[in-house]
Amino acid sequence: MEGAMEDWTVPGIIDDEAAQAFGDEALKWDPRKVSWSKLDEFNACRGEDVHVPTLVIHGEKDTYTSIEKQKELFLSIASMDKAWRIIPGCDHPVHLYPAQRLLWLSSITSFLERDHGKN
Repeated sequence: MEGAMEDWTVPGIIDDEAAQAFGDEALKWDPRKVSWSKLDEFNACRGEDVHVPTLVIHGEKDTYTSIEKQKELFLSIASMDKAWRIIPGCDHPVHLYPAQRLLWLSSITSFLERDHGKN
């Protein structure tokens, strides 16, 4: 479990008990440990193959991928129904930052609740 915590937490953002509870719950749903040594596998993600409504959320201080790479991915997405949100002051797990959690949630909620071009 301890080795898996790096997948879900940023030290100092949430207390150890909350991090442990989050990790325990995440492992119940998916017990696999991601190998962050193979980030090049994400290069296989082809936006031109994505034709469904898509929301890309990026933490401004994400060390896994740059804003430029996220922009490239976003612009390549074939769906016209897409949105891109950059959450300021956050690393990769933007949902774990208490001060920005409402912005993260409102980004998701507003995307899900919008019309998506349907009449």
